[in-house]
Amino acid sequence: DVVKRFGGGSAVYHHLEEITYCFVTRPEVFPIPSEGRWRKIFCTLLKKLGLEVEPCRLNQQASQTTCFSSASADEPTIGGRKWVGSARRKSRTAYLQHGSILLKRQPELMSRIIKEPASDSSIGLADLIPGLKKDDVIQLFIEAVELVFDIILENDSRAVHGTACLETSENRHEK
Repeated sequence: DVVKRFGGGSAVYHHLEEITYCFVTRPEVFPIPSEGRWRKIFCTLLKKLGLEVEPCRLNQQASQTTCFSSASADEPTIGGRKWVGSARRKSRTAYLQHGSILLKRQPELMSRIIKEPASDSSIGLADLIPGLKKDDVIQLFIEAVELVFDIILENDSRAVHGTACLETSENRHEK
């Protein structure tokens, strides 16, 4: 199946070697995150994993084909290689942030799926840290969100199969 994501972004193949996340809120419940907040979350995750955070390296020729072929300002790279992809959409009544955290690089798969794949500059977190478990990355990502946004997320049954859905409500923040 092919799905066009409401928040935009380039093509991503969702598979077992990545984590898909989304964060949805209403501005009157939780303020729309300021510029750079998601970058801070991703950098916090890297630090929690013991990986070095480097200055942003933007690809001025941003690809319209695959998400992991170029980084945006909110997406820190590792050795110049992209490991996280994200997109967002804001309106007067809602804010949506969604993305993928790559665990294992799979350029061969993307070259079979995309007709004209751009150069793959991706790296998976488990490619860098052998034995890294998806559940550990999910937990550290949630901790990074809680730390940067100064919120506490409560357990919820919607966090299944490596998908952490961070959704705000009036009285609680759920994962």
